[in-house]
Amino acid sequence: MLPHRAALVLNQELADYKHKLYLVGGTEVYPLGSALQDYARSVTGKCFQQVDIVPSEEKAASLISDDLILIPRAVKSDTSFGHLKFTITLVVEWTAKNRASQKTVWLKTITGNASEEMGSAFTTDKHKLKLFQNVFDDLSPQTYKAFQEAPELRSS
Repeated sequence: MLPHRAALVLNQELADYKHKLYLVGGTEVYPLGSALQDYARSVTGKCFQQVDIVPSEEKAASLISDDLILIPRAVKSDTSFGHLKFTITLVVEWTAKNRASQKTVWLKTITGNASEEMGSAFTTDKHKLKLFQNVFDDLSPQTYKAFQEAPELRSS
């Protein structure tokens, strides 16, 4: 566990993030904000001594008990099709700032990937949900590892 108390910024931009799946018959929209917030809470809760959840950087800066501000941002998500499979890529950028100075001490972009069979017309939705779960299952351990291995975050 890293020797920091962190304020995790779960802002409206993250909460509102949506993945758009472009299909021949139109576009399907999947709200991923809640899943992104759960992922951020889960990973940071395993990495840091204490994590306070806040809605903004301003609120994070006011928490003098914390020494870091962590800001996850969904950069992009893409879906492709091929060989009877859906493939998804989800890119999340993490910024860690020193709470007192507001200077960025760590910036890392993490890319999660997953594939899932398309299934039949009757099971496609089930496979899409599994695809989204799989991309977070790929993203989470990568994020945990990135936090643990960041020399900028190892000292208190």
